Amino acid sequence: MVGCRSSYQASSNAAGAEEAIVEIDLPPYQPASPRFFDILHTRLDLEFDWENKWVIGQADITLKPYFYPQNQLMLDAKSFEIIGCDLVEQSAAVPLEFQYDGEAVYINLEKDYKRSDTLLIRMRYIAKPYEQAAQTGQAVTSDRGLFIWCRHPEA
Repeated sequence: MVGCRSSYQASSNAAGAEEAIVEIDLPPYQPASPRFFDILHTRLDLEFDWENKWVIGQADITLKPYFYPQNQLMLDAKSFEIIGCDLVEQSAAVPLEFQYDGEAVYINLEKDYKRSDTLLIRMRYIAKPYEQAAQTGQAVTSDRGLFIWCRHPEA
């Protein structure tokens, strides 16, 4: 992205002093990610595989479309193995089709939901944060998101 440059002209005073133009370098514009859903509640049921450094989990996510009708839900899910996604309606779980690209899971909701609708999505997964090389930057030293420390008897 390209940064912005702004300039403004200072007004002259009553004595007729010289006008000055001041230039300000602004940082690059970084818009917020668009919001398609409002997550109302998340319930996690987790188990840990300490040897493999995995988290076996189930997430129950209560949400509603933020404004416009939606028929697909995208959730960040880096280094996951997605086992399944369901729409929970009146205690019955309806399996949903999904696609996973290694970074995010795209869940097809099978119909348009309006902002007045509330959904409960259940996702079963295995998080494997140590099976993909962590990327680093200048300020953040890892993008892993989940760290598992195990104290081994031989250590």
